[in-house]
Amino acid sequence: MERELKGILQSLTNKSDIVSRVENELCDILEKPQELAAFIDRLKAEIRLSSDPQGLHSPFYYFFLAIAFRKLTDRKQTKEALARAIHTFRIKEQSLNEALGEWFFAKIHLEAEDNIRAERACEKAIGIMVQLARGKKDRGHYRNAGEYAKYQEQLEILLRSIKISPPIKVKENRHETHSSTDENYLVLPWLPVYEAVQAGPIGPIWVQPPIDS
Repeated sequence: MERELKGILQSLTNKSDIVSRVENELCDILEKPQELAAFIDRLKAEIRLSSDPQGLHSPFYYFFLAIAFRKLTDRKQTKEALARAIHTFRIKEQSLNEALGEWFFAKIHLEAEDNIRAERACEKAIGIMVQLARGKKDRGHYRNAGEYAKYQEQLEILLRSIKISPPIKVKENRHETHSSTDENYLVLPWLPVYEAVQAGPIGPIWVQPPIDS
């Protein structure tokens, strides 16, 4: 596991002993890719059969699944698992974990050469860190505020690297399934380009067929 992702994983807070044990198992198995499929199946079964009524473990398990699927280069399931983790962290008001999830999402989008979504996820993570730091300062917890400021600095470095990255490549497959951390993202397979349009309060409404572009 690369250093940045390992730092994100280790920074997750509110982990129970059970979650920490599964995390350690994941870190060991990442060095043995042949065992990843079995680990994923066990973790999915644990989520289905969990006796955890408040879902305290599930967002972490989805986060771990995202890391495992990424190792297997399964981009679709990586995004789906991470989106579930972030959504649950948000509901449970675990803001730091939510921001760390957006940080991970920024990396995934960047690997997929989707700079726009990478930039957006990074900006969301920065925004959460700023709010957390401000809240700690207001309560006089300057040490905690400093920790959030360090995360913010790392994210701003990542954001600058995203902005200077080469333009994204156009994918030929228009039916590729997209997953995001924000339901407000707008995904269009193509944009209509009209060469001529005519309309008026009295005259007829007329338009040329759009060019698929």
